[in-house]
This record gives sequence, C-alpha cells and structure tokens, in this order.
Amino acid sequence: MGCVSFSSPVTLNVSLAPGGPVVFGGSASGCVGDTILVPIGINNAPDLAAMSLVLNYNSSLFDFVGVTQAIPQFGSTFIANEPAPGGTLYFAWYDVNPISSFGNLFFAKFVALGTGTSSLSWDTVQSELALSSGDVILNTTYSIGNISSLTLPTFNGSISGSTSVSLNGNTTLTASVNNASSLRWQVSSNG
Repeated sequence: MGCVSFSSPVTLNVSLAPGGPVVFGGSASGCVGDTILVPIGINNAPDLAAMSLVLNYNSSLFDFVGVTQAIPQFGSTFIANEPAPGGTLYFAWYDVNPISSFGNLFFAKFVALGTGTSSLSWDTVQSELALSSGDVILNTTYSIGNISSLTLPTFNGSISGSTSVSLNGNTTLTASVNNASSLRWQVSSNG
C-alpha cells in the first residue's frame, strides 16, 4: 500500500471555553474610625441563581456594620450576616430569575478600629455558586482582597516662615507632620 497525500487548505475554528466564575473581594483603605466600603462581586457567572459565600477578616482591626449598594436583582432574598463576632461573614442570595456575569454585587461596610491590614479571604469549602438548574458551579475561583486602616496625620510643633505675603509675592512655610507623605496648604478666607 502506498502513501496518500492531500494538499488542500483546511479552516480550523478554535473557540476558547470561558473560565469559571471569579468571586472577588476588593481592596480599600481608610483611617481609624472611618467607615470603609469594600466591593464584593462576581465576574463571568452566566445563569447565576444562588450564592452562599463565607468571608473571613480580622475583627480586632475592623467591625462589620452591614452592606450597601446591593444590586436591585437581589431583591428581598439577599442576606448579609455575621452570626457572632469573630471575623466570619455570611452572604447568601437566591432567585428563580438568574443574573449573568456581573461585577460589583454590593459593598461590605467596615469601621476601622485600629491601625493595620486584614486579608479578606474566602472560605472555599463553605462557599458555592449555583446555576438556575440547581447545579453547583464547580470551577469557581476566589480572589482575595484586603482592607487597611491608617493612622491619622498629626501636626507637631508650629509653622515657621513669614505668614504675611504681598500681592503676587512668595513665602516659604515649613511644618512637621507624622503619618503623612505630603501637606496641602490653604489660604484662609477670613484673614
């Protein structure tokens, strides 16, 4: 038997299968005492009809005080809860009308109690997403975020330099401040 040879063009169409959903906790920062909003969301989740998410954070640095700006599709079936102090949050939602690949779903609100940074890590054993068929989505990726609290700047001592300036004139003022990388000077409007 001999070899057979063909020489005609062939078109090959290749489609990349999209990756699975990505659940993310964003990153945000503020000062001690501030309320800090951290975006929580999901990307690449077509036909999403239910979620059960568990998020861990450092409760000695931050206090969870609720959620805000939840998407309208959540309606009354969205639950955000911290059953006991200790740094574990539970977010749950379901609906017979699924949503598709979305982005930010809501913002978690934290009050900064002290200075520091906390990882926002997902409990991937307890967290899951489900399709409108009820099937659990198995190839979900969980992206870790963080929340940081900074110390308020403090002014030390006095300002030195001439505080009287003629029209179109210049002066140099200096001051010492802790916990700040720059200062912004403002002209007093009341003299």
